[in-house]
Amino acid sequence: MGVIRGSLLGYLPPVTILRPAVLVPGPWCFALPLWGNPVLPCAAGLQAGGLERDFPALMALPGLLTLGTAVRCWEALAAVRQLVASKPAGALGPRLARRCTMQYKRSVLRPILRIADMARVPPELQSGPDAAAQFSALLARMAAACAEPGVAAWRG
Repeated sequence: MGVIRGSLLGYLPPVTILRPAVLVPGPWCFALPLWGNPVLPCAAGLQAGGLERDFPALMALPGLLTLGTAVRCWEALAAVRQLVASKPAGALGPRLARRCTMQYKRSVLRPILRIADMARVPPELQSGPDAAAQFSALLARMAAACAEPGVAAWRG
């Protein structure tokens, strides 16, 4: 088996070395894996661990695997962010919090992440306002990649 593999390598084109200048942010960024990816930015001054250490609840969320999925979730949470912003800090009543959570389930959990059972959602992300805050913090770290014009065109 090893001999066959070795002989097949001869049919491959020559190796092309990519220089950092070739890796320009664009639509390809949307397919970047979020977790275990050394290319994605870490907060200034942080040691190894990056996003996994800073966002363990998001990492545990089934279906949240790529930068593109994170951006789609964040965009779908716009109504929740608006509702939260309409009240002074700490003044979000239980009724409005429930409304935000229902919106989160309708716009993110079911259609994007395909989660119907809240038992699969980490406790820190079961509330709409909390999820909106977590996704906003994550996307703030990705702002440079997400702001590229090609990324907006690619997401469709």
